[in-house]
Amino acid sequence: MYTVEVRLTPNHLATLMRDMRSWLDLHGISVSEFSYTEGINKLITRLIFGAEQEAKAFSTGFAGSMS
Repeated sequence: MYTVEVRLTPNHLATLMRDMRSWLDLHGISVSEFSYTEGINKLITRLIFGAEQEAKAFSTGFAGSMS
């Protein structure tokens, strides 16, 4: 499994969620898990992919980090 984390501010959550869903649908990708963690003035979204190439492409598309 390959994890991608994307950091954002809370006021961008709805827009980013829409953009992420559109990107995943466009590329025919399903994630194994999606979650987010709230912090002070920030959110961290965490998506888990089954394939490394999918995780890399998503990470690049949304300025995320892979772990």
